[in-house]
Amino acid sequence: MAQENSLVTEVANFYASDFFVSPNSGNHEGHFNNNLFATSSLVTVMTSIASQATTYPIGSSSGGFTYVRNAQGLPVPASETYGPVLAERALTLGKGNLNFGLSVIHASFDDFQGLSLDGGDLDFVLTHFDVNSDGDTTIPDFEGDVIDTKVFLDLNRTESVFFFNYGITDRLDLGIVLPFVQVDLESTVDVHITRLGTAVDPTGGNQTTPFHGFQTAFPPPRCTIIDELNCREFVDSSESGIGDVILRGKINVYNKNITALAASLDVRLPTGDEEDLLGLGATQAAAQFIGSWNLANDRISPHFNAGYTATFGDYTVTLVTGASTLVEPPDEANLTVGTDFSITERLTLAADLIGRRFFDAGTAVSVPTVFEFDSDNTVAGIQLDQVVLPQVNPIVEDIDSYLAAFGAKIHVGKKILLNASILAPFGSDDGLQDDLSFFIGIDFNR
Repeated sequence: MAQENSLVTEVANFYASDFFVSPNSGNHEGHFNNNLFATSSLVTVMTSIASQATTYPIGSSSGGFTYVRNAQGLPVPASETYGPVLAERALTLGKGNLNFGLSVIHASFDDFQGLSLDGGDLDFVLTHFDVNSDGDTTIPDFEGDVIDTKVFLDLNRTESVFFFNYGITDRLDLGIVLPFVQVDLESTVDVHITRLGTAVDPTGGNQTTPFHGFQTAFPPPRCTIIDELNCREFVDSSESGIGDVILRGKINVYNKNITALAASLDVRLPTGDEEDLLGLGATQAAAQFIGSWNLANDRISPHFNAGYTATFGDYTVTLVTGASTLVEPPDEANLTVGTDFSITERLTLAADLIGRRFFDAGTAVSVPTVFEFDSDNTVAGIQLDQVVLPQVNPIVEDIDSYLAAFGAKIHVGKKILLNASILAPFGSDDGLQDDLSFFIGIDFNR
């Protein structure tokens, strides 16, 4: 069944049916095929963006104040640092201790797989309908004309996360993450008629006006005419709502001398709307092994997290034409290494390198594509020529994504911490990237 536009389908639906250029004479209407590469690539790009954006790092479940029991059975601080901002450490809160608060992360995504989202790198070329059914677009001459389109996406996502963690025992913490998400998407499609087959004689020799051109008397749907060869679509959309709820658990399995080891399990529930980039659209179980150390009189604490995220479930994206695509969010492997430093009694600085591999993920690549046309442009002769234009095609491959995070935790009073950090991509153009993301938060401990 056809479906109204969502953030995932908004731009793809622009290409979902044949693109008709206004009739410029009584005997011809320029009609250009719907581009299956365009619709499938855009659905692939948007759903892959959704799967990576909704699982963007949201903050540590490790409270800033952690406790162990001394020889007398009394709780004492387990570390002089307040812990990492975006990674996990192996220490737990301690029995009966509660950590809760709010964090906000904002990302304005700039690139996807090395393609600039807001720079016009998403190119799709529409070819003319084969009017004489001869299997090519060279004869008649006007079949060689193409419509070159560029998609520009300005995507901003803000996630406000309420979190609660509680020490069930001295070694076991349980928690819950309740996110609220705001997504803003501005999409622009620039449409340009490229006269290849009719470059020399736009009228084809038997008309008084060019074969292909935009006219205000016959405006194309969803596209504002700029001039005879260009039109533009612009859509400004926003969605907000509950994101994916996450249930968390962490158990400390070893804590002796300077070394602590733990295991954690996060279960992501599909409570956010996946087609509006609020949620993943599937259930995930993320298991991690965590190690951390207290060095230099507990003032330096390096840590590592290594894990695997299994995804269960899928969903279907349906265009206005009724065509549908099955989306299966990918599994991923995760590795994070970093350290936090106690600068003063009230200030901890933290740094992390975060690596993620998405397995068999839907993505897209820009491919130089050859288009043939008859450059003679006359009824009498045929002179085949070629032009190479970029065309985005959907593919499936593993995606490696790397982030560097730098942050600080400030003890502002009693057991209240203010957190702030920045994230930036490094080492690879793969995946969904924001040149600089910002994270702020406050957490309370009692």
